[in-house]
Parts: sequence; C-alpha cells; structure tokens
Amino acid sequence: MAYSENHARHRLMLGVDLQDSSGPAREESLSSELVENLQRLVRRALKSQGIGSDAYSWQNRGDGGRFDFHDVSPVRVIRAVTEQVPSELRRHNRRVAQALRMALRFVVHEGYVVPHEADGDHNGRAVQELSGILDSPELRQALRKRGDWVLAVTKPIWQGVVLPLHGDLDPGAFEASSVHVKSRGELLVWVTPRSTSAARPDSAATSRPTSHDAPSGSAHGSAEPPRIGFYAPVTFEGTTSIGGVQHIGGQSDGQSDRTSDRPNP
Repeated sequence: MAYSENHARHRLMLGVDLQDSSGPAREESLSSELVENLQRLVRRALKSQGIGSDAYSWQNRGDGGRFDFHDVSPVRVIRAVTEQVPSELRRHNRRVAQALRMALRFVVHEGYVVPHEADGDHNGRAVQELSGILDSPELRQALRKRGDWVLAVTKPIWQGVVLPLHGDLDPGAFEASSVHVKSRGELLVWVTPRSTSAARPDSAATSRPTSHDAPSGSAHGSAEPPRIGFYAPVTFEGTTSIGGVQHIGGQSDGQSDRTSDRPNP
C-alpha cells in the first residue's frame, strides 16, 4: 500500500494488555473496573515523566489498549514503564482483592499509521505489528517468568533509542527474543526485565557507542543480527524518514527529543 504524506502519520505507540483478563478468577462484571485501573495506573506513570493527557490519545481494545503519542520522546515512555509502573503496580496489587490484581504486558513501537475515520482509531503495518507482539504467546510466557510486568521494544526503538544510550537507558537490562506474529512470522524484540535464568550476552553482542550525541535514527548494532527490516526510507517533499525519524536537510528532527535529558523533577 502506497502511503501519502496526508494519509499516513508517524506515531510512537505504547501497547498494554492485561494478562489473564478473562481467567476463571475474573468476574465479567469487573472488566470495566480492571481497564479503568489499568488506564489510571499507566496515566500516572506517564505523568511522572512529564507526559500529560494532551500528549497522547487512548485506543481501547477491551482488555487493554494503545497510547498513541504526539511529539513525545520514547525515552520518557520507556522510563515511565520501567521506573514508575513497577512501584505503582505493586502498590495497587497490595491494596485490592485477588480478582482485581493486575499483571501487564507492554510494547513500545513506532511507525506509520493510517487514520480510520469511522472510529477514530489507526491501522496499518505498525499497529498490526504492535498488536501481534502484545498478544504473542512468547510475550505472555515472558510475563509469567518475570512477575507482574514485562516490556518489549521493537527493532526501531532498540536501534534508535535504547542501544545508543539515549537518556542513559541501559541496553544491558534487555534481552533479545523472537516472537511469532500472525501474517508477519518471527519478529525480533528486546525484553525487560531480563529473565533471571537468561545468560548474559557476550561482549560482542552488547558493544555500543559511548557518545550520547549519535542521531537517534542510526543503527549501531543489536544483540542479534539484524534479521528484520521494519521500514525502508520514505521521502515526502524533501523529508526523509528512516526507522520513524524525520530527516530534513540532513538534520534529524527527532534528535533533540531522543537525546533529551531526564525531565525536571
């Protein structure tokens, strides 16, 4: 499908899903309360990183949903999940009955999305990939091994944000994994927290640049060979997008955002 500049939009996305939402311990009448609790928890985590509700839209998908961001650094979204969600989730689960406790799967992805005017949602390859990873049996199993939360980042986020150390994110906190997505086959993702039984990667697999000034769209390597190419360069009226980063006249307009310092307290 050929995308035009007016038809497709680039979005950073955070998908979240509630594990075992329809399990035998869950009463159907609790479904709406569970999703409300999930939204409230994630919104608080995002707010702690300076991401207000005006910076994203929420797409409800029943037992979870997707946050679509507008001009937000992926660093802040990843920090919200890895730094704020764990404590918020522990606090929540201590205070509620068993049937209202939550274990959450997260995926951070980016790419071009196509507006769907009928319901205000978006579609396209990037949305389908995010949904497929979020629902994959491999990510469900990863959550069971790790406790009450797990985050997977996709190849463009790994190569453009985590691996180059933007925002002092730690690539060593992630481990490479492949997941099976219907109609997409095997996709490579990087998962955190690491499994306690997983072997630490060797030095060659974790080699990375020492400068924080590299453009966020650059690929500096990965923990696995780059088997999957999500996006080819796309040019619209002199603007080139590589891996979801806009390059205008040789300067990336995502560079300053991706290399931003931690938000003010």
